[in-house]
Amino acid sequence: MNKLQGFKALKELGIPAAPWKFMTADTELSKELLWTIRCAVEVGDDYNLPRAIGVTADRAKQKFTEFSAKGLKVIYYPYFKAITSGTVDISEECIVIEGVYGDLWKLVTEDRPDFRLMYANGCFYNCNIPTDGFIRLLGYAKQVFARMKGFIEMDKHIYLEWSLAMSVNFLSIPSGKPYLVFYECRVTD
Repeated sequence: MNKLQGFKALKELGIPAAPWKFMTADTELSKELLWTIRCAVEVGDDYNLPRAIGVTADRAKQKFTEFSAKGLKVIYYPYFKAITSGTVDISEECIVIEGVYGDLWKLVTEDRPDFRLMYANGCFYNCNIPTDGFIRLLGYAKQVFARMKGFIEMDKHIYLEWSLAMSVNFLSIPSGKPYLVFYECRVTD
C-alpha cells in the first residue's frame, strides 16, 4: 500500500484524515493558508517522491507545474503544525501507539518516542501518558483493526501516522482548535 492508496484507505475507514484532493492546473489555493503538495502514484513504490510542505499558494502552484511536467500526479491539502505526532502499529497481538512532542520527523528519524501506550488483551501496558487523547487514538485503532482484519489475519501490521495538529495561516501562525489528523496508512510485514 503506497501513500495514495493509504490516503484513500483513511478516507474509506472514516477516521479523521488529511483532506487531500488531486491538484490540477485549475486548482485555486487560498493565499491565506500554507499548503502541502505531494506527488502520488496509483500503484507501486512511492518512497522519496518529490513534495513541498508548508509552502505558500504561489509556491505550491510552481511546484505543481514542476511535478506535473514530469508526468506525476499531485495531491494537496492544507499544511498543519503538529503539537504532538506519532505512529500506531496494529497487529494481531497488540496495538502500540508511540509519539513525540512536535513534528513526526523527531520520531521517524531519531526513533526515540516521548511516550508510548501498548494495548493488549484489554489491558494497557508501558503507558506513561494515558490521556483522553490516547483513548480516542485507541478507539480509531480498534476501528481500523476491525475494518482491516483481513490483512492482520495474514500476519501483517497496519501502520498509521497521526498528529494532534493546528491549522496555520500563511505566516505559519496557528489558529483554531487542535484536531486529530491521520496522514499515513500502510500495510507492513
